[in-house]
Amino acid sequence: MAETPRIDRKGIKKDDLFVSRGRNVLDGMVRQRARFVPIAIVIAAVLLGVSAYQWWDSDQLEKNWAEVHQAMSTEEAKRWDAMKKVYGEVSGRPKFFVAVTLADHYFAESKKEYAKDSKVVPPSSASALEWYDKALTYSGLLAPEKQLLIIDKGAAFEI
Repeated sequence: MAETPRIDRKGIKKDDLFVSRGRNVLDGMVRQRARFVPIAIVIAAVLLGVSAYQWWDSDQLEKNWAEVHQAMSTEEAKRWDAMKKVYGEVSGRPKFFVAVTLADHYFAESKKEYAKDSKVVPPSSASALEWYDKALTYSGLLAPEKQLLIIDKGAAFEI
């Protein structure tokens, strides 16, 4: 068994290698602070710019979702025209949501029309295909979302 090391007061007061090198680095930075101040200012400006952009982007996203919510809250007869209008005004995920909502609406209509008369191709199926195509153009799609959209588009195409 190894003996426990003996520590005396003189040994504790003496700086170890980590502390002495750290102190040397900090002293060097203080001596050459004229070099580091512009770098610190640039870093602070970049961080401020990124933070401001993220704040602005989240504000825009919130406004877009509010417009979608307002369009969804309109009465049934005017809702789909309002959603088409909102599609042109919003961007990102809200735009994708509007496209999928419209595509699903037209697909449901085409199923109802097809159930009434299976010999006539319902015009709403073409609208469903158009809106599924618009939804597929969104660049932030996850793989399962894309697969589901392709399946839904195929079902609309089948009608």
